[in-house]
Amino acid sequence: MIKPVKTNLVNIWEDSDEIIHVEFLEHFEISDDDAKEYLRTAFNSTDNKAHFVLMDLRRISYFDSIGIKHLIAPETERYTKAVAALINISSPFISNGINFLLKFKNDPFPIRLFTTEKECIDWLLSLKKESTLTKL
Repeated sequence: MIKPVKTNLVNIWEDSDEIIHVEFLEHFEISDDDAKEYLRTAFNSTDNKAHFVLMDLRRISYFDSIGIKHLIAPETERYTKAVAALINISSPFISNGINFLLKFKNDPFPIRLFTTEKECIDWLLSLKKESTLTKL
């Protein structure tokens, strides 16, 4: 179990299903520096093993492309098994921008976009179950 972390950018905690929740707080923009700060915080809070991550991006108004690239960079694979990103569909710039970048990126781990927290958790739990079954 990881220790909950609160910063001026994110809240990070682990639920009873061992899913890491990353809640980005209300910001107009996630810049390159913001993404790097998040990664330092997230990496320092992990227990040196990979996790399934629900990344809540609903309060973000704008991402620059470099910021997004940091969040899904190959070096995050050491700490991430999969990411379910919760987005605000009323912000077409965010959803279209992230979708566009993901189409041209070789994902280091599975990444999907969702509009409800339940869909995120269901998908992550199904991946977790699959990974447990393949280890048997």
